[in-house]
Amino acid sequence: MMTFSRRLHVVALLPALAVLPALASDPGQPLDCTDWVFLEPGYTCSPWVPYPCNRNDNPLCAPWGAPRAFDNAGRLYRAREILSHRIEPCGGLDRIELLRYDGTSEEVFAYVEERCDGPRKDGSDGGAFDVLFDPTHGRLLLTMTSSCGGSGCAYATADWIASFEGFATTFDILHTYDPLGQQLGVRVPYMPEGLPAADYFDTYYGDLATVGDWSQAQPLQCGYPATAPSVGDYLTVADPLPDPAPGQGRYYVTAVTYQGEKRYGRRSRGGVLASRIPAVLPSCADR
Repeated sequence: MMTFSRRLHVVALLPALAVLPALASDPGQPLDCTDWVFLEPGYTCSPWVPYPCNRNDNPLCAPWGAPRAFDNAGRLYRAREILSHRIEPCGGLDRIELLRYDGTSEEVFAYVEERCDGPRKDGSDGGAFDVLFDPTHGRLLLTMTSSCGGSGCAYATADWIASFEGFATTFDILHTYDPLGQQLGVRVPYMPEGLPAADYFDTYYGDLATVGDWSQAQPLQCGYPATAPSVGDYLTVADPLPDPAPGQGRYYVTAVTYQGEKRYGRRSRGGVLASRIPAVLPSCADR
C-alpha cells in the first residue's frame, strides 16, 4: 500500500518511491544518487551507507567479493568503468555504467558521469566494484569511492554505498508514482503476495481516514495487464484524480489474482500475520 497527501509520498507498510526529475549534486562536491541516470522508468537511487564511509571503521564498506549479482527476474548485473584516452586536466574516468545481461544480450541499465571542475576531478570510482542484490527488498547495492584530486578539493576521498531501488521484490508489490505523468507504477514481484505468479492486478484508492476499512476503497484500474505479466515487468496505471484537499490524503493499494485467488497485503492479529480478506474489497470491473 502507498499513501499520498497533496501528491507527497508518505511511506505506509510498503515503500513508495517518487519518480521525479533529478537535480544533480553541486559542483565541487562528491557525486551522489542524484547524478545517476536511469534509462527506463521505475527505478531510484538513495544512499544506503552515506559518504564518507571508512572501510577501516565500518565493515559494510569493505569489499564484498561479489562483483556480479542476479535480480529476482534472473538478470545479471555488473559495473564497469569507461576510461578516457583524452589528454585533459582531469583525465581518467569518464563514467561508471551498470550493465544488465538477460541471458541473450547485455545492455547499459544506468550510468553516472564523471564531473570535471578545473584541475580537479569530482568523481566516484573504485576500480573493482562490488555489486550485491537484496532479493527481499528488491534493491541493488553498489560500493562507490568518491575521490577528489588536486588543490582546492572540498572533500576527502571516502567510500559510500548506493542503493538502487525499484526492482522486483520477492513477495511485496512495489509501487512508484510519477506526479508529472500522473500515473502509478507496479513492479511485478517474484511471488506476488506469496502466490506462484500473477494473472492480473487490481489497483484501488481511498481516503486516508478510512485506512483499515477496505470496503471503502474505490477501483482505480481493474484486471491489468491484458495478458499474464512476467516477473520484473513494470506496469502503469493512469491516475486522473485531483490532488487531495489541504489536510487530507489518499492511499493506494494493489491486489493480485492468480488462478482465482486474490491477495492484497497482510494483517496482524495477536502478533500473527495473515492475508487480508479479499471479500472485503469492493468488486472490480470484469476483465
